[in-house]
Amino acid sequence: STHFDNADVVKYQSYNVETCFKGLRKLAVGNTRDIEVASASSGVGALELVNFINAKQDMEVAGIIPTDCVWVTGIKGKSAIQNALFKTDALGVLAFMISGALPTIDGTEIHISAQYDEALASSGLSAPSTDVKHTSIVCAHKPSFRIGQRRGVTLEFNKNILTQQQQFVATARWDFGKISADSIKPVAGMLNVQHTA
Repeated sequence: STHFDNADVVKYQSYNVETCFKGLRKLAVGNTRDIEVASASSGVGALELVNFINAKQDMEVAGIIPTDCVWVTGIKGKSAIQNALFKTDALGVLAFMISGALPTIDGTEIHISAQYDEALASSGLSAPSTDVKHTSIVCAHKPSFRIGQRRGVTLEFNKNILTQQQQFVATARWDFGKISADSIKPVAGMLNVQHTA
């Protein structure tokens, strides 16, 4: 089978938090719940407040309760959001320019992660060899996902007689997955959000 971001298939391991964000983006595109944000030829793309509203509408019933959702993007996505809100003082909260903290958008928190891949082509796919001046923003319905334990904690140890040291390693297996019905669309995404390289 072909990996969603085939060019980076080796980079993403199951224990990497970036793999989780990749999965959310794939789910949005796979359910055709993605909006292509019209972008300028240079600089920050034309991200607008209406894009956030349209993305939540795409989630249908999953997007009704604002506190059940969370917006996820990377550091460059944060700048794009700041610019979108600053343009017309869309939410009347220019105080974020002083505090550095982004406001909630329609009651939904924004999570900024350095682990979010922002080297994307305009299609929203990771393509390191092409134009990678785009990021994306996803909105996830939190109750539709769970972190489950596949295997309990296992403690293993080893004694090194030469150094007179005991080594202990604790491992556990966890899984993150969608638990909602197929009729519910728990993720929406905004692709082609342009940023400067």
